[in-house]
Amino acid sequence: MRAGLPQKIKGLSMHQDFGGCGTAVPDRANELRVTSLKQMGATGWRTAHNPVNTEILDFTDRHGMLVWSENRNLERQVIGLTMGKPHVN
Repeated sequence: MRAGLPQKIKGLSMHQDFGGCGTAVPDRANELRVTSLKQMGATGWRTAHNPVNTEILDFTDRHGMLVWSENRNLERQVIGLTMGKPHVN
């Protein structure tokens, strides 16, 4: 639901790194990525494995895209290893 209305999310999962830049991506490249996704019809972006930088979140906000910000749990304790178990097939 968004603004009280159901919305189908069309998007993809992407890492924040970019070509030869690694994670030190210039703002122009991040904005290009977001505008290109919008032009393709995407309405959402799932971050892959790590939180993205705030600039990407600013660009997605500006373009009205939803973001599912993922962060891996690499905890070695038993509770950390079993937290996601009900969600993994």
